[in-house]
Amino acid sequence: MSSHSDEPIKKQVESSAILTKKMADLINQLSDQATTGFQKATGAPLPTILTAKVRELDTAMVYSSTPKVDEYVTAAKGLLQAALDADESALILSALNVVEQVARKIIGESTIQVGVHSAAANTKGMITACVSAVGFCSQQDWLTSKDFYTTYYIFVVFRPTPALKTMLHHQLLATE
Repeated sequence: MSSHSDEPIKKQVESSAILTKKMADLINQLSDQATTGFQKATGAPLPTILTAKVRELDTAMVYSSTPKVDEYVTAAKGLLQAALDADESALILSALNVVEQVARKIIGESTIQVGVHSAAANTKGMITACVSAVGFCSQQDWLTSKDFYTTYYIFVVFRPTPALKTMLHHQLLATE
């Protein structure tokens, strides 16, 4: 799912030390929002690569006219096919549905939606979660030719450890 950034935006931001720092600060803020969104969506902390079959954390910068749901689903499919066995087709399909749900929440019909968007699923004991924090960047503030959006996204497929299952079970009981 990486490399969705439009090169003109990236080049403009990287041409200025002030904008580069400003972008780093924005990405840190979006990362914090996405991580919190992940915990709310799954009830679990973000797993490490040691416990996740798929773990993609990245940023993208796009103009409002460029994102397409299919691009995100295709990129996720590539990650899933590289990490999972062919006999895990139900998990792959479930994970692609989760990515598509989040992409549709963000992209919508024609306008990018700012904020934190998430979806998660439990398929045969494997948890798939996709979370994205989207921020608006005005052309005046960023010295670009058009307004654009920056997003930090998390895409994870993992099997909860026994300790995590116990913690999630206790959380569930506490809310009932």
